[in-house]
Amino acid sequence: MKGDAIFRQFRLFCSRSILLVVSCLAAMLIIAAPFAAAQSTGGRIRGTVMDPSGGAVPAATVTLINEATHATREVQSGANGEYIFIEVPIGSYEIDLTLQGFKKYVRKGVVLDLNQVLSVDIGLQLGGSTDVVEVTGAPPVIDTTSTTLGAIVMSAQRRNCHWRNATPTSCCNSSPA
Repeated sequence: MKGDAIFRQFRLFCSRSILLVVSCLAAMLIIAAPFAAAQSTGGRIRGTVMDPSGGAVPAATVTLINEATHATREVQSGANGEYIFIEVPIGSYEIDLTLQGFKKYVRKGVVLDLNQVLSVDIGLQLGGSTDVVEVTGAPPVIDTTSTTLGAIVMSAQRRNCHWRNATPTSCCNSSPA
């Protein structure tokens, strides 16, 4: 009799434990599901289209061309002249803009890295669309949309840091940033 009671309590305890574990796993899956889909595979290229006086140019078609695959994407600038390409795969790109009354704008060699947000402002010049303004060189690598900080550890700093006697933060404190 006493053995049956202990066995029933043990069985009840096990069934409740299994139910608790299954419930916890289901809750974790439900909570984690949105974050799993939020993994990024590229970056963003954004900017503003401006006329020679610095005014915004709305409804301008900006073309993004992957220099390796020649795949193209187009967006229209908004009322404030801003445009944005989201989820752009990493790689090297060309940005083109042709608008009546302005010279054609071409910028080659725009390199985009993973999770990078590049700002490429387009300054148009008056002229015929057969005239071309080709901008060479990469845009400055300044991400004004992120609050992430970074520092480069110089070789002299590495030499001056005594790794064997260091604490996890002692060598970081010698950073110039």
